Amino acid sequence: MRETDISYNIRAIGRAIDVINVIAQSSEPLKLIEISARSNLNKTTTLRILANLQQAGWVYRLEGDVYSLGFK
Repeated sequence: MRETDISYNIRAIGRAIDVINVIAQSSEPLKLIEISARSNLNKTTTLRILANLQQAGWVYRLEGDVYSLGFK
């Protein structure tokens, strides 16, 4: 039996989605500080999320230490 009113909110996934949304809403690649501010996360947390997203191919780190969405 599946209960639809139970929330399976996983904080780390929610934060990663927030970071992806911030990057997706920008017309230009963003620096870490910009992503951190727009997602309301501290820089260390944002950097760890970006590193994981980069490893998975969801985010690219470009020259000049800016980030954009990957092809996934």
